[in-house]
Amino acid sequence: MSNRTNDDNIDLIIGTDQTINYLNIDTNHAINLLNTFLSVGMVPTISRPTTITHTSATLIDNLHVRINKLNETLSGILSVHLSDRLPIFIYMGSKTKRKPKPLTFKCRKLDETLLFVTNWSCLHNIGIEEPYVKFVDIIHEYTDIHAPLKTVRIPPKYIIRELWMTNGALEIVNNT
Repeated sequence: MSNRTNDDNIDLIIGTDQTINYLNIDTNHAINLLNTFLSVGMVPTISRPTTITHTSATLIDNLHVRINKLNETLSGILSVHLSDRLPIFIYMGSKTKRKPKPLTFKCRKLDETLLFVTNWSCLHNIGIEEPYVKFVDIIHEYTDIHAPLKTVRIPPKYIIRELWMTNGALEIVNNT
């Protein structure tokens, strides 16, 4: 590998489909391949077999990375049998913390006893479609009076954020 890969400011990912099995690290070929990557600051991110049969298991697919100190990685193997090999993945994200926004949404505090204390006799002895329209009108009226919309704000420190939950996904949640 050239010296150009030694620039510490460049994040680098190399995906391999190698014929050398890292599970046999005691062989010269596996040690030489690993040392080649390590010599330029790259480490393998997959450590379990990616090809599994009834008689063997090999680690011949890998993602070698060298990342900037401000980035983090998460890599793994998907347990989906699409072919004779298991798919591998890598996620790279920034460790720089963005100030999280609070989660805000509108809701109502409903009390089901409202339905039991409401006088529904007005729905008797009227046409076929009128009771439905009247029922909906009454529900809306009572709901607006007794359970008005309120804005709820959850401070960022109480929001459980998963690695995959991006700001865009949170905005979708906030706008629903």
